[in-house]
Order: sequence, then C-alpha cells, then structure tokens
Amino acid sequence: MVCRDCQRSPAFDRALAACHYDEAMAWLVGSLKFRGRIAHARVLARLLAERVGTADWPGCDLLLPVPLHAASFRRRGFNQAERIAHHLGARLGVPVAGHGLRRLRATQRQSTLSVAARAANVRGAFTCDQNLTGYRVAIVDDVITTTRTARAVADVVRTAGATHVMCLAPARA
Repeated sequence: MVCRDCQRSPAFDRALAACHYDEAMAWLVGSLKFRGRIAHARVLARLLAERVGTADWPGCDLLLPVPLHAASFRRRGFNQAERIAHHLGARLGVPVAGHGLRRLRATQRQSTLSVAARAANVRGAFTCDQNLTGYRVAIVDDVITTTRTARAVADVVRTAGATHVMCLAPARA
C-alpha cells in the first residue's frame, strides 16, 4: 500500500517496513529506545531482513541510520536506528555509514507532534557531509509514521548525490 503523500510526491524510490506498529512492536521498539534493551535491535533487524528478503528488493550500496542529535545520543547512550542498521547490514551484506549524516539540531519527539508540525520540526535538521554520488542508499529508522523524518534525511542524501534512495524500518504506523 502506498500512502497518499507518497503517491503525490514520492520521497523515496522504495520504502519497506517489516510490520505494522502494533502493541508488540511498540513494546519492542519502546524497550529498545527508552529502556536500553539493546538485544531488541537484533530482533527488529531480523524482522526487517526477512521482509526485505520477501520483497522485490533492488539492493543498495550503503545503509544510513537516521542520526540522533549529540545531546540525545549522550542521554540515551546509543542510537537505536544505528543498532538496527548494523544488524541489518550484517544480514544483508551491506555496509553501514558510520559518519557523514548528522542531525544539526535537537528536535522534539515526532510522536508528540501533528503531521504539519512534524515536517517543520525536522526541516533543515540534517546534513550529509559524505559524497554519495552514484550511491544507492537505504535510510534506516525504527518506525515510519508520517515519513517526515525520513523525507528530511532523503532530501540531504539526494543533495549529496545519491541516485536511489530507499527507506527501511522494522515498523510502520
């Protein structure tokens, strides 16, 4: 199923999620993000890798986890999207960018905002210092809801030269 926004102006060449964001997925993702259950990243990546395996997946050259702002990273101690991406990359045989994509400013939690406010919240929040000319990249996040975060990342990744941009997440709300 393709959402209405993506039908009107697709931000990605492809987007895949493993599961709907139901109660079980909310527990898995929430336990990872807010209770430090790092092992859940492996489970979420496995679910996502299985979904990728059943889809008509064109492959990619690089996985780009959605970055946290430095203050959020210090507070949490890890980036959940990066943890998922590393496990996913190991399963798919795709390298994970360890640098180059940065969050320039702290943003509010997207889940607390309206759709319009989500777009404004992440507008201009990311930068990509890596030359991605000719790369096929997949942005990895924990949950896709309105796609505003992934769209903001996709914009800077395309500006950095990526020719094919996909979005991957274990869950879709």
